[in-house]
Amino acid sequence: MDKYKARKQGKLVKKSLRLFDGDAEILDEHYPRAGHSVIIRAIVHNFVKKLQENINKKELPNELRDLTIAVDGSGEEQPS
Repeated sequence: MDKYKARKQGKLVKKSLRLFDGDAEILDEHYPRAGHSVIIRAIVHNFVKKLQENINKKELPNELRDLTIAVDGSGEEQPS
């Protein structure tokens, strides 16, 4: 994955995103040609495509149905 090729895949909208300390550096270390922004964008895009496909089928797979995100931003999963 190359950041210059990724720019040609569609219109981008600038959003602010806070990451956990060290996450961006690890992504940059393992994907130096892409950079963490390109990797995060690909992860989010693939997740949204999968989510929309399942919404269109009126069903959510277990991994999406059971996904819980802390509202307080701590990143800790909420107890079920």
